[in-house]
Amino acid sequence: MTLRDNALYALNKIKQTEVQSDSTCWTTSKLMDQFAEGKEILPHTSVVKIELLKDLLYLIWRKASEKSNKTFIELNNIEKVIKPYLNDKALDLNLKDHKELSDSWKTIYAIIQDVFNGRKSGLIPLKYEALDRLGEIYPYLSLKLLNHAKRQADKNSHQDIKVNDFKSAFLKLANHYKGLKSSYKTEEINALSGGTKKYIADKVSSLISWNKGENNFNDVLKNLNQFLTIPISMQAFEEVFKIGTNFAKYVGTGYEGITSTLNLSLTFLKYYKHDGAKIPYLDLYLAYNAIDGLFPKEIKKNGDILFSYMTNFIYPINSNKPKLLKIRLNNFELDSIRDTAVHWKAMANAWENDFMPEMDPFAGDLLAESISEIFLFLLKKAELDAIHKGLKIIGKREINKIFDQHYYFIRSKEKQRWKKSKTKEKKKILDRLKLPFFLEYKNKELPLCKRKRVYEKGIEQYSHSYQFLGSGVAVGDVNNDGFTDIFLPGEGCNRLLINRRGKSLIDKTKAWGLSNLNISWSTQALFVDVNNDGNLDLFIVDSAGKSKLLIQQNDTFKDVTKTSGILTKKYATSATFFDYDNDGLLDLYIVYYGQGYPSLSGRNGVANQLFKNLGNNKFKDYSKKSGLDSTGWAMVVSSVDINMDGKIDVWVGNGNGPDEVFINQGDGTFIDTTEKLGLYERGDTMNIGLTDFDQNGKWDIFLTVVDMFSKNIRLIRPQRNTLLKIDDYILQNSRFLTGNKLLLNFYPKEFKDPGQIFEPGEQGLSWGGNFFDYENDGDEDLYLANGFIDGVYTGNQKNLFFIREGDVFFNLSKKGKSPESFLGNSRSVGVLDINNDGKMDLVVTNYMKRAKFLINNSKGKNNWIKVRLKGKSSNRFGIGSVVKIYYGKDKKQMKMITAGSNYLSQNDQVLSFGMGKEKLINRLEVIWPGGRKQVFQGPFKTGSVMNLTEKEKL
Repeated sequence: MTLRDNALYALNKIKQTEVQSDSTCWTTSKLMDQFAEGKEILPHTSVVKIELLKDLLYLIWRKASEKSNKTFIELNNIEKVIKPYLNDKALDLNLKDHKELSDSWKTIYAIIQDVFNGRKSGLIPLKYEALDRLGEIYPYLSLKLLNHAKRQADKNSHQDIKVNDFKSAFLKLANHYKGLKSSYKTEEINALSGGTKKYIADKVSSLISWNKGENNFNDVLKNLNQFLTIPISMQAFEEVFKIGTNFAKYVGTGYEGITSTLNLSLTFLKYYKHDGAKIPYLDLYLAYNAIDGLFPKEIKKNGDILFSYMTNFIYPINSNKPKLLKIRLNNFELDSIRDTAVHWKAMANAWENDFMPEMDPFAGDLLAESISEIFLFLLKKAELDAIHKGLKIIGKREINKIFDQHYYFIRSKEKQRWKKSKTKEKKKILDRLKLPFFLEYKNKELPLCKRKRVYEKGIEQYSHSYQFLGSGVAVGDVNNDGFTDIFLPGEGCNRLLINRRGKSLIDKTKAWGLSNLNISWSTQALFVDVNNDGNLDLFIVDSAGKSKLLIQQNDTFKDVTKTSGILTKKYATSATFFDYDNDGLLDLYIVYYGQGYPSLSGRNGVANQLFKNLGNNKFKDYSKKSGLDSTGWAMVVSSVDINMDGKIDVWVGNGNGPDEVFINQGDGTFIDTTEKLGLYERGDTMNIGLTDFDQNGKWDIFLTVVDMFSKNIRLIRPQRNTLLKIDDYILQNSRFLTGNKLLLNFYPKEFKDPGQIFEPGEQGLSWGGNFFDYENDGDEDLYLANGFIDGVYTGNQKNLFFIREGDVFFNLSKKGKSPESFLGNSRSVGVLDINNDGKMDLVVTNYMKRAKFLINNSKGKNNWIKVRLKGKSSNRFGIGSVVKIYYGKDKKQMKMITAGSNYLSQNDQVLSFGMGKEKLINRLEVIWPGGRKQVFQGPFKTGSVMNLTEKEKL
């Protein structure tokens, strides 16, 4: 038994593991780490984590070598040494997926390589049963290191897990192995030649075997042309393959990329000629530095890759101005390329040369992965050029023309770090605001309809995922008595609660004719004045049946759905009313999820519908004519004037694919500007919140986004139309990574991330997220509704309450007990002033549980003003209008009246502004739908409701 025997055994184990299960690529393995702890890990940090794990496994091996009194290590030697790591049951949740990886055997092989290269010493060989046990302990070590690093990141207020967090975790775990003896000589150096060629060959055969492919270029070309909109010729692909081979040679022979602002161009790779290896061994650090220097990129949380590059960067010598371009590589398209093993074939081609060095298996994985990214980048770039020129095929010439241009690849900026000094600011807030922050209003009459999931025969289970959506809340003054009333669909049993002057909420469902609605599965309800008679009507979204329009007549609601022309379909999720053509009538846009399973592109759902209001409670379907008949798997929709031109636009939050932003052209049509605005993210968007965070007069957007990951979803050569067959088992055993974000609006330029404005920490799996001014100090705070369903990994989470101070949101849910920070599976958040005390209260709906009513308990005496609009030429309640107030010295705020936003919720049509200690308003401006501005000159006193009427058009 020798170390060489151990190395060959490890190589065979890698192949055996990857032939029997899906050969997990570099990216997927890193995604598993992120989703295991729910915290982002940047690429260079992942490299450090692998090396630290290698050192940790080496320490165990080294300790066992010292314990053995023989020339080899037996099983009992290993058992004694690993005992400290076998006491954490909390890791079991993620163990199954990590045990399926071959990373343990790659690490063992890499350790032996380090010994033979003189980098490590002091090891003696293991008997095979001991070697197997060492391989088994690796997933525990990996998850334990991750867990400790995540805790350290939280302690250090890090948004993502940093290198130093991993180093601290390593030192804690390595503490068991203090006092190792000095190294002693092992086998001769360079005894493992040929291992890399075998590793590469095994990778090719494993991938082809698992994905049922063929070992030839025709098979690869056929696969590529299934997801390219313009096919590529064999000659063109051979050019692409040559670049991949040259890239492997470049990195493999030990050249490091240029890490200055000017990166090496693609042209370099086309004409690159090797002059022999500069290194005897390619380790992971060398590979990463070379790759990152040549092709910097941004890796998204879901595994997508974003390349940002500048063309014509030699300007002003060049006659053309520099242009910033972006190409996004979808993870499933990369997987489709990798399934053909073509990137490993490029590696094999490069390593045919005898001068190529041996390499760390992780370095090989990273290099092969990067080659697949280069392949797809070149194909996408050539495809875009071919589409622009109207070509029918991508030929060799199109590939070569790419190399005639100079490219400057742009490195993504490091995220702003949380400053420790902000902790003192939070303490001041906690000293100022007293617990409890809210008081819970409990009503024995409050209804609960605990709905049971139903499966239709012949329909896939995922079709019924709308039954996880829960339900929202509608708020509005139904009886015009000056107090806001509430309607609760879904779990609220479609009940109308009339507000009795802020003292109680009385169930008046039957009295208002709403007791026999024949609703199958309601998700959202909206109070809206459809006919401009000054009375709020009601629209109810039904996911399993026909959505309903009910018109208010003589203190009752009448169902006019059949005669209204509103013919909706199943799988509706959310709706919004807005006046898209500025004719003074509110139109309806309703969005849908999908039937069956979603495709990887997320564009095989049920078509969304736009119904134009014709007057007299009549509507007509204008979906196709308007361009709003998108087939994404929509979760939520919001109508908002993105470019502030007076024409209301539409933002659709999708699941299983990118959101869609449709800009109103003013002629009855909308144009999708999603990519133009830099909104490439794929995920599940649940919430669309509006605020003007930076006070630039444009609406910034707050999205709650969740990325789902499951190792149980296994796809072979996925294409855009490949279906994601997600069932209940996968949903219950998936991991989720939250990506809540505030996007700053710089239209017509791209939306931007403002950096770390939220206090670091887990935000949970968020659904609704609503802005409101808790203490009336003039800025908007935030409440997040969290959780999923009982019995799953992400079930029963704490809702979060954030107070904004300056440009930072502090999480106040961690300190003390207060009713708003309850554990549960919440969904929607409605904002209203239940008792008309000028302080904003909350209604929070919960999946399969009763809604909660949270009464604002802030103790401060800050001033406020409310604004109620009355439209004349515009719709009666001024839906879509923007109100701006100017007060104090250069202080300003703006808010918008909406009918359907956030997650399945609705805020009061009466706008409320907190003003701090200011007592007078200098001026108010109302921008009515259509863009017409009306100025109301002050001064106006605070503490009251201002009723503003639109001036008739001349």
